[in-house]
Formats: sequence, C-alpha cells, structure tokens
Amino acid sequence: MAVLLFNPTLKDNNGTLNSNLGDLIITQAVMAEMNRLFPGEEVVSISSHTQPGDAEISKIKRARHRIVGGTNVLGSDMRNCRQWSIPGKVMALHPAVLCGVGWQHYQPPVKLFTRVLLNFALSRTYLHSVRDAYTKKKLATCGVWNVVNTSCPTLWGLAGQKRVVNARKPAKSVLLMLTDYRKDQEADRLLVSCLGSRYATIYFWPQGEMDLSYLLSLITHKTFSLVVLARTLDALDSCLSLTPDLDYVGTRLHGGIRCLIAGKRSLILEVDNRAAEIAKETGLPSLPRTDLANIERWVKDGWESEIWVDDKPVRKWRQQFAR
Repeated sequence: MAVLLFNPTLKDNNGTLNSNLGDLIITQAVMAEMNRLFPGEEVVSISSHTQPGDAEISKIKRARHRIVGGTNVLGSDMRNCRQWSIPGKVMALHPAVLCGVGWQHYQPPVKLFTRVLLNFALSRTYLHSVRDAYTKKKLATCGVWNVVNTSCPTLWGLAGQKRVVNARKPAKSVLLMLTDYRKDQEADRLLVSCLGSRYATIYFWPQGEMDLSYLLSLITHKTFSLVVLARTLDALDSCLSLTPDLDYVGTRLHGGIRCLIAGKRSLILEVDNRAAEIAKETGLPSLPRTDLANIERWVKDGWESEIWVDDKPVRKWRQQFAR
C-alpha cells in the first residue's frame, strides 16, 4: 500500500463524515496531490479524529507513506486535541509526514507532552509541509525543524503564479458564509445588514452544520432576497458556475478560497489565525471581521489584490517522494 491518509473529513472509521465541509475542500486538494505523487497507487484513508482500531493500525504499519492531510491538526496541548488523535506507540515506529497542516488558534507555549508526542509521531527523514509561518515556528519550539512553509494545499494550484484578483466593480449579488463555532453576533449582524443594503440578493452557503440557524438568528428585518444553497460542495460549485455576477464575503476560509479559485471577487473575513496568517504570506484578500468600515469600502469600491504562493517549498516537498 503506497499511502495512508489521516483524513479530517472522516469523523470516525465507520464512514461517518465530519460536519464541516471545509475539511472536504481541503481533502479534495490533498487527494489531488496524492494522485499526482503516486499515480495509479492505492491511497487509503482513516479518520484523524479518533484512535485507530486493530484494522487501522494494520494499515498504518503496511503503508509506505503516512500523510496527515491538512486542516488544524496541531495544537499546544495534543493530549486534548480532537483534530488528530495520535496513536503514539504505533507512530513511534511508523511516523507520519505533514501535508499543509496548521496550528489551532494563537496558543500558549507548547506543553512537554506535545513536544514528546510530536517527536515520536512525525518523520525525521521527510520534510513536513505546513500552511503558514506561525505553524512552522510552533513546530520549531518542539524541535521539529524539517519543515517547509507551502501554504494550504487548496492554494497550490496557484503556486508559482502571480494572480491579480478583485476588480473594483461590485457584483449584483453576494455569496455569504458564516462560522457557527466563531460567533460574534454584533459584528455578524452588522455584516449582514451591510451586505443587505448593497446587494439585491444574498446567497448563503452553510459550510457548517449550524451556520444557517446562526444566520437566521441574526436577521430581524430583511430588505434583500435570500437564497439558501444546499449544504453540499456540488451546490456551491453550481452556484459559482451559474451565477457570473457574484461576489464572496464571509468568515469561511476554505469556502472563500473555493470562490477565489473560481474567479469571484472575494473577501475573506478573519475570525482566527488561519486567514490572517495565510494572508500575510500570500496576499489573500482578507480583513478582520470587526473592521466594518473597510469591509464597506471593499464592497463599494474594492481594491486589487495580488496573490502569490511560492512554488519552491511546494516543489521541494513533492520531490522527496520521487526517491
């Protein structure tokens, strides 16, 4: 077996899917990368969220490569981290390679347990790919130095290109996304009101399970047409392809990247470290969610953004698997 993927879209090893479709967007990009690196070879997924049973441990042992596929799998206290439940004893003998992973939030210093665990679980011979400098710095405090900053795999299609995005002219409609687990009712209510006053139609894609109920709790007086999309990637992609005159504004990072790649004028609103850190290094168009004045200015006038993803670290990470 060529590759075992620790897959964040799997809630468990019974095939139950994670409720956050952003993880699916990331995993699609990671799987495209696996197919590129290992054409025609088997890629087997197990859940990153739960401890493996005997069948999964057997797969870990048999795999030539064990890849941890993106998203916020690392944190300062891995004993209580639900994103990657690391089977320590197994990984000590069969360590993994990171692919575009990130660190959860801006966190306090790394705990001793986490430093020891990551030194057991992560390969010492292969390069690890992380999505931003903050994650690389955190791993360095653990003594893990064999790391390259590649940005998120969802952006690797732009690697080595300079892409100018965000024309000044606003669209007639806007696609909004909110984050059910990062609520700021005052800021989000003002955001909905701002978009409702500028756009005739607001499309809403619920990336998370409770995003829609959160949106509805914010709307007290509706002056706009609201179109709620089905909570599937097909529904999102269909909207992007069939609605040419459409902007994106929202707090969902990977839904926003999907819109950006589709050529939509897009503004990603920062609710934690993810968009903020990626934007520092790539030029991803983003603003703090609470910066309503500049959000309104972007909606009205826009500004050009130049996105740049350095292809050298990406190529370096890829080339190690050719040996």
